[in-house]
Amino acid sequence: MTDVGEARHAPPCLALDIGATKVEAALVERDGTTRARSRISDADHHDDLITAIIELSGRVMSEGPVAIVGVGVRCAGPVSHGGEEVSSLNIPQWRAFPLRRTLSEALGLDVFVDGDARALALAEGALVAGRGRP
Repeated sequence: MTDVGEARHAPPCLALDIGATKVEAALVERDGTTRARSRISDADHHDDLITAIIELSGRVMSEGPVAIVGVGVRCAGPVSHGGEEVSSLNIPQWRAFPLRRTLSEALGLDVFVDGDARALALAEGALVAGRGRP
């Protein structure tokens, strides 16, 4: 079990929100505090969105500490079990796209991918629902 003091000082993670119109990246502390944030428009990068996402991720990570614990990705559209592949309805080039592996190799970090609704529910439960309760 992790000590509360340890958890408070754990490195942040990179959070990626890949949606219908934009991609947002943020460094997020364990308590949900955002340390750095930036976004791009999907429409501005429709020819090579994954390269733009990798560059966006690098920019945001450079604003934080050296250590980042991993990457959490929320992506609109169908996501395969374990987040291995996505078939975003809004990104026609991404049919059975290996998003988890592509990001992991490019960023050198563990990457966790989930669908947008499930990721939102997990974050709500972890960061909001229990606030103010013992």
